[in-house]
Amino acid sequence: MALAASEARLTRPLQLRVAVLLDQALAALPADPTDAKVLVSRARALLETPSRDESGASKGPVSCVLPAWRARQIAAFVDGNIGRTLYSAELAGAAKMSTGQLGRALKATFGLSPSEFVMQRRLLMAQRLMLATDDALAQIAQLCGLCDQAHLSRAFRKAYGQTPAAWRRGART
Repeated sequence: MALAASEARLTRPLQLRVAVLLDQALAALPADPTDAKVLVSRARALLETPSRDESGASKGPVSCVLPAWRARQIAAFVDGNIGRTLYSAELAGAAKMSTGQLGRALKATFGLSPSEFVMQRRLLMAQRLMLATDDALAQIAQLCGLCDQAHLSRAFRKAYGQTPAAWRRGART
């Protein structure tokens, strides 16, 4: 009974958002389990977040959720240009959307602004490089489009709660 009640609470847009995140997690699983874990945790967070307020009214339209192919296209563009400064207008152009549409779509799909999405991709790339190479953190930061090691450390600690060096030591054991 409890399962049926929770399923009834799910709105169609929420189901689509969760489906997009789970599709992306499945696609990322063979290549990068860390990326898949992030996407699955976002999907779980969406399921745990009530989609309606106390009065039963919907929180608003979520019709701008990105289809999975468009989300992969944007992620591929970011990954292909990760070593340089990326502007929202460039992302929007690659996705063939206006900057406003892109911002709303990324927020509806991933819960992130365009700059937060780019930073997330930079940090995921940094994680991959830290596991795959013995390069210095300063070099990894530059490869990922961050200014310096301090920038990488601040962003990494904010996102994951520990420094890149500590994460690298823990992940390698």
